[in-house]
Amino acid sequence: MTQAQQPRRTRAAICWLIATALFGAGVIGPTSAFADVPPLLPIQGYLADKQGAAINGSKNVSFRLYSLPTGGTPVHQETLQIVAVDGYFTAYLGDDSGHPLDLSKFRDNARVFLGIEIETDGESLPRLQLATTAFAAQASYCGDATNLGGKAPSAYANASHSHDWSEISGKPDMFPPTAHAHGDADIACYADLGVEGYLDNNSPYDLLTQSQGDGRFAQKNHAHDAGEIQSGLLSDQRFSAYADLGNEGYLDNNSPGDLVLQAQGDSRFVNTNEMNSVNSNMIVDNAISMQDLALGSVPMDRTTAPIGAAATSMTLAAAATTYYIMSGQPVYADTSGTCIVTVSLRVGASAPTGYYYTVPSYQIGMGSPTGAFNTSFAYGMPTVVGTQFTTTALTGLVPVTAGNTYQFGCSAYISTPGSSFVGATFYCQTSWVCN
Repeated sequence: MTQAQQPRRTRAAICWLIATALFGAGVIGPTSAFADVPPLLPIQGYLADKQGAAINGSKNVSFRLYSLPTGGTPVHQETLQIVAVDGYFTAYLGDDSGHPLDLSKFRDNARVFLGIEIETDGESLPRLQLATTAFAAQASYCGDATNLGGKAPSAYANASHSHDWSEISGKPDMFPPTAHAHGDADIACYADLGVEGYLDNNSPYDLLTQSQGDGRFAQKNHAHDAGEIQSGLLSDQRFSAYADLGNEGYLDNNSPGDLVLQAQGDSRFVNTNEMNSVNSNMIVDNAISMQDLALGSVPMDRTTAPIGAAATSMTLAAAATTYYIMSGQPVYADTSGTCIVTVSLRVGASAPTGYYYTVPSYQIGMGSPTGAFNTSFAYGMPTVVGTQFTTTALTGLVPVTAGNTYQFGCSAYISTPGSSFVGATFYCQTSWVCN
């Protein structure tokens, strides 16, 4: 037999493995009766080769516990290295710290079977059913550990429990059961009833029942009608508005410190939010400025011909054939009519290469100009005045419609787009008379 053949003969001898599981039943003294049960299961066996010769040396042996004699999933398994001497070995299941033995497996399974595999030769069959030893059989009565004297916990009351009045026996039929008396020391509220214990005897230390107190005294949160005050004076501190009613407490006596009723004040004064409360008879001459009037709040009287004028300037940013300069002052028309508009235009430029003309223009609201009135008069030619180029003042008629807001200004018609007027500032002077 060669050394290479020897391992195969050893693995082939698995079917002849003899294994025994032993549960010892030793004598335990009183002081150790409640010691923890060690979670170890001793296993002893005998290893022999195929010819029956004992095996010596170390082997890796896998131990598995099942709840079935065949098949199923192990409820516990671990691999230990055992040392066989003349074929005999001893191992302890649970000795592998990575796979501790849970003793509840023997409680939760009615039967437990042991399967053993040497190295990787496959598990030997049949599995060995583990059984009890003689005195260990009394452990079958541990199922009664939750009982006391053979009675279930439901037969006993918890430490913290209560009883209904009907469950109490031996109680008297009435209280107090017999005639009796109490001394002062029996009263928790007052130690000496001889001094303080009488009811309603008008002593300073008298005790009152709640109904007696309610009949004598008013509650703290009560009120009185003014007619119930019959005599005496109220101190100044009683009044939060004025400290001295003697000087300031009279109504409507025309004194600077007088108090006024709300109805009196409403008839004398104007409220801050009262609308349409000022008429023309209440306005002093020159007392209202233009800033006090909202746009369109005062209608225009066409019989007095409203007159206005404005001067406005703008810088030409890019080449253009038509350039509008509109007044910043609005004119609101309450009725339809006609406005006579006069404009003149000048521009500051050092050496212009073109010409410009101007006519009156208008726009409705704040939009783009809606019309340039140049049909009833000629263009104004520019006139050189130093470095200022000025057109002749021109006049045009602008019809206005009631309900619209107008702005008047100049329309500058530039003869040569891209001329040196780009970057120059145009100045427009506008005046108007409307009827």
